[in-house]
Amino acid sequence: MTRTIATVAGAAVLTCALSACGGGSGDGADASTDKVTLRLGAILTAKEAPYFLGIERGCFADQDIELDLAEGKGSSSTVQTVASGADEFGQADPSTMIGLAAKGAEVKAVMSYLDISPLSVLVPRDSDITDLSDLEGKKLAFTAGDSPSTLFPALAEVNDLAEDRVEMVNMNIQVKMTAILQRKVDAMLGLSFMAANLSEKGLESEPLLYADHGVNLPGDVIITSDALIEKDPDLVDRFVAATACAKEAAMEDPDAAVAAFTKANSAYPASGAEKEFALVSELFTAPADGSPVGAISEDLFRSGYDFLVAHTDVPEGKDVSTFFTNAHLPQG
Repeated sequence: MTRTIATVAGAAVLTCALSACGGGSGDGADASTDKVTLRLGAILTAKEAPYFLGIERGCFADQDIELDLAEGKGSSSTVQTVASGADEFGQADPSTMIGLAAKGAEVKAVMSYLDISPLSVLVPRDSDITDLSDLEGKKLAFTAGDSPSTLFPALAEVNDLAEDRVEMVNMNIQVKMTAILQRKVDAMLGLSFMAANLSEKGLESEPLLYADHGVNLPGDVIITSDALIEKDPDLVDRFVAATACAKEAAMEDPDAAVAAFTKANSAYPASGAEKEFALVSELFTAPADGSPVGAISEDLFRSGYDFLVAHTDVPEGKDVSTFFTNAHLPQG
């Protein structure tokens, strides 16, 4: 069994040939196998553990798919590469995806990957910050242009937090992490599972989820282009089925998901991956009302769009039903 990390056009890519991955129904890749790329929204983390478990258990091989996982440079870039057809599928933050789709990007969400948004304010557990109102008078690290930072003014507004009384400090993500570890800032904007990385470096922190404080947006979604849906709906069906299979397997056996991830990524600290995926697992929810794993909540998607219209520059008056579909999920 081999898995290799290659570098293609400056992006790290995990390539897992079906003949080497095991768990599939066939003897290996052949002419009927589709090789597809899933462009992530950022660097590879244990958040992606379900894909590795899905590869091991044949979820993709059973759908005649050879999967390449490619690291991304932000959800905006991922949406653009998928819309252009450079990548068949992407994993993206929905607030970014909705904003770009509303402005004309011809992409559609075809599956929910994270059912709860990970956007968070991360605060040290031993600090006196227990609620958003406690941020007044404190230093808050952010990274300009990312989703937590873009939506922080809306978070402040709906929670009556005086944003001008928070000392905002713009830093890139690595400097931001170092700053909170060294207590040069009091809190940072980020994603809930970043608490695992901080914990590995000696700082126990608590993520205050935006979703728990009035900014209830969908979690990460799987996207593809309108053109691919029209050209090859069978491929979209099979990819969504494989990804749903992988997600369900990871929800049922998170330890196995972490084991598959660390086996394929031996340089990734095992304890960090375990902590990280434990936090990621909190963002998965069991399907409601008999819906299949990966179903997108229409109500949440619509309310998310309305929230973005009210608080950001997302244009109003768009037909939200054109931004997502559950039609490609396995039924029954």
